[in-house]
Amino acid sequence: MMKKISFSAIRDQFVAMCTRFPIALAFILAFTVCAICVTHDVITEEKYCFFATFYTASAALLSAVLRLWDEETDNRRLSWGVQLATQLAWLGFMIYLVSEWELGIIHVTALVSLMVAMVIAGFLVSFTKEKTDLPLWHFTFRTLLAAVVAIVVSNIFWSGISLLFTSFKELFSLQLWDNVWVDIAIVCLGCITPVLFLQLLPGGQRKHDRSAQGMPRWANAVVHYLFVPLTVAYLITLYAYAAKILITWQLPDGWVSWLVSVLMLLMVSLTVLLYPSRFDDTRKFDRTFTRLLPILVLPLLLLMTIGIVRRFSDYGITVPRLYLALFNLWCYGVCLWLIVRKSKRIAWIPASFVFLLVASSVGPQSFANITLRLLSAKIKMAMAANDIYRFPMNVEDVKTWKRDTTEQHRQVSDQLLYLAQTYEKHELSKLADSAAIAYVIKSYDKESAENDGDLTVRSSSMSEQSFPVPPGKRHCASTFFTGEEVRLAGDTLSCTITLSENGHERTLPLSFSVKQLRAMQSQKKPYWTFNISQATVYLSSLCYYTYSNTLTFQACIFY
Repeated sequence: MMKKISFSAIRDQFVAMCTRFPIALAFILAFTVCAICVTHDVITEEKYCFFATFYTASAALLSAVLRLWDEETDNRRLSWGVQLATQLAWLGFMIYLVSEWELGIIHVTALVSLMVAMVIAGFLVSFTKEKTDLPLWHFTFRTLLAAVVAIVVSNIFWSGISLLFTSFKELFSLQLWDNVWVDIAIVCLGCITPVLFLQLLPGGQRKHDRSAQGMPRWANAVVHYLFVPLTVAYLITLYAYAAKILITWQLPDGWVSWLVSVLMLLMVSLTVLLYPSRFDDTRKFDRTFTRLLPILVLPLLLLMTIGIVRRFSDYGITVPRLYLALFNLWCYGVCLWLIVRKSKRIAWIPASFVFLLVASSVGPQSFANITLRLLSAKIKMAMAANDIYRFPMNVEDVKTWKRDTTEQHRQVSDQLLYLAQTYEKHELSKLADSAAIAYVIKSYDKESAENDGDLTVRSSSMSEQSFPVPPGKRHCASTFFTGEEVRLAGDTLSCTITLSENGHERTLPLSFSVKQLRAMQSQKKPYWTFNISQATVYLSSLCYYTYSNTLTFQACIFY
């Protein structure tokens, strides 16, 4: 990235970086000092260690982002006012987190979303006045390349310094200080890496390159001969699966959401990587391919939507499922906008993602807060049915409630356990005290250790058991079912296993009554026999976990 590699050129680059990013450099040096102090136990309390290291590192990132924005602003007074106000706001937020220690999911999701917003803002803030996103595209490509170079160079330097210090110890028997290797890593990776990155960050005309020239030849080959075929393979696979579920008239497997998510990521990546082709009439394939991609991906989003709706219906609300549902809606929006508007701007794609992420993670409307409020309300209603009206609950209240044996108790038990395992005790202080939360988790761990599952019916190996061949049956299959696609309707557990017969797949629906399984659990039999859909099923062992709604069993099937 430097035209001439010499001491004077390196010195000039370093001086230019210090002049361009003085505040960010100060925070980087502060982070280095604080990190070394933490490793040497100068700072010992956990929350102050977090503040000293995380605040200085994040403030360095924020300072660099604000400086990139400042370069595009003519009003110096406004610029300094915004930078000062933003830095004070971030400092206040960090102090608030330390005062609210320990961090729970509500604070962590907010913190992660704001850090993601900072990173994305670093790419976008310099180009709000541009008519196209070509300068943004070139800046992003060069910035990512600068990050790779900085990481590689600093790691090579770290390895060399580490080897040098090792030679001091081995050749001269020098006694090195404690934490020497950690200190070297902090200086090389925590200080030199960001300093080198800032030094390589594009500025001036290289920052606002408006040419329509695309990627280098090597990167262009990687995209066209690796990622484009991979995207086509995903499209073919998902459309084939969509045809299969339409023919068999079955609901899609929940796992398909992962494939659709990866396909969406590939679509967005290719849309961004091939963006310069929109301004080059000679690159017809790239322009046609990126125009057709959202049209082809949009129908496949229905598979993901159905899977999400099923999970909400079967298992209820959780924080990850809310984020997944929002991501699904964002995917619809991106595809529809690309289809309808054929916009020549792509900055709105990451900008809209960050906006939704921050809006759903920061404040009382965050998904973590919404989930806590909704599940707490359901639990309180269930407690009222057991004459428990005083909150927060104590251990005796939980013990009283656990005597309930209704179906609603099982559902509420799962919800209470989810809250206890996901949220910190202070976040649940309005629902239950810390002793009650600890009792809930301890009770679950004890039950899991004793039973291995909420329902366990014999757990011997199938190889230890022989089964009689039923009359008229010509095929035999043994299966170990570990699927999570289990449906619970009232007292009945149902699932579907797939058998292979003469090269064709055959589905076999299975259903078990919870009451029936509990009766089987108390009996001493080597196996149980079920006749289902012209098949005879010998059940050897079964475990059902109510919290995760997971059913596992070993069975020998004659058909």
